[in-house]
Amino acid sequence: MFSRTLLLAAALGAGTLSAQAQFTAVQSFNGTNNNTPAGELGYEGTPAFIGSTAPGTWRNPGDNLSFASNSAWRIQNATEGLMFRNRTTTAASTGNYIQFRVAAWGTNGGAGLDADDEINVNVSIDGGLTYTNTLRITGKTNGSGNGYWNFTPGALNSTTYVNGGAVRVTGPNTGNDDHNGDGFSNFRINLPNGALSVRFSIIASNNSADEIWIIDEVTVGSSAPLPVELKSFTAEATSKGTQVRWATASEKNNAGFKVQRGTTADKFETIGQVAGHGTSTQAHSYEWLDARPLSGTSYYRLLQTDTDGTETYSPAVAVQSGGGTKATFFPNPTTGSIVLAPGIGTVRYRILNPLGQAVLTGEATGGSTLDVQTLRAGSYFLELNTASGRQIQRFVREL
Repeated sequence: MFSRTLLLAAALGAGTLSAQAQFTAVQSFNGTNNNTPAGELGYEGTPAFIGSTAPGTWRNPGDNLSFASNSAWRIQNATEGLMFRNRTTTAASTGNYIQFRVAAWGTNGGAGLDADDEINVNVSIDGGLTYTNTLRITGKTNGSGNGYWNFTPGALNSTTYVNGGAVRVTGPNTGNDDHNGDGFSNFRINLPNGALSVRFSIIASNNSADEIWIIDEVTVGSSAPLPVELKSFTAEATSKGTQVRWATASEKNNAGFKVQRGTTADKFETIGQVAGHGTSTQAHSYEWLDARPLSGTSYYRLLQTDTDGTETYSPAVAVQSGGGTKATFFPNPTTGSIVLAPGIGTVRYRILNPLGQAVLTGEATGGSTLDVQTLRAGSYFLELNTASGRQIQRFVREL
């Protein structure tokens, strides 16, 4: 059986690992979406951008709408979420954290954010296997009127990640439309020390056209990240066995990789080993063929070893081998409907968003059409339960 959160972690990519003694990866929403070793933090999703200053028709025109750049992520009369790409640290790392800036705006006097407008941060430190709703930010929590605040320096609002712990809820008690309330603009989530595979999502919502969340400078930092920038990691069932492939963008003191396989997501054995390229700023591709794959669902991961003996695991990927008809569909990308492949019989299906939440469910047969016009543009996963097992595939909804 496939684990939903594991499949999402596998399908969304292996992540980027830094090659420096310290790193800070930042997403400033300037129109680029790269996941570089120690510079830019990448994301999954389609954010709406806003310029550097408030328009003349808004309350507080000319005030800064971004913290330190020319644009920021705007959420206005909507629910939007971004999944930020994996960042991995070593066993010796300390001072690991997630940090970001938030401003609350209204387009006119008396608007702004109130208690039912929220920003939720969901954090995973195991590469996406499990997530904890760690932080919830709301608008003004009591009194009349709504909360406004801008990107003032202010005090740092900190909380600490606890696996499976209760969500920390924070919101201002005062504030008006002159940006003089007590809303915090600088939020930090302190993460555990040691080897972490950090993924997290930020989901923001409000329900009126005159209410605006603005998010900027999303940052992940650590004192000791990995020496390898891993661009991709996949496992695919073929007629010759399971083909495992991965690619790096850069390497530093990389002794090599061990390919590991398991029947579950928590128990693995080494089945192969591939030498690394030491220190290199060039891209390199690797592959390993598992000529005797296990029947059914198997999980694969990499164990990367540094020249000083430091070891770190990649996120796991899942693959189905042997028996049954492979459940497929077309077209991909789609603009409104997908057709199930003929011959797969009766299936129960779920369509999942990047957070693993089911947005459409039902029952269908091979050759039938699934209507996905109600989905917003973006990446989704189609999970099919057939007589031969469970399959999950990623697809893109385009407008």
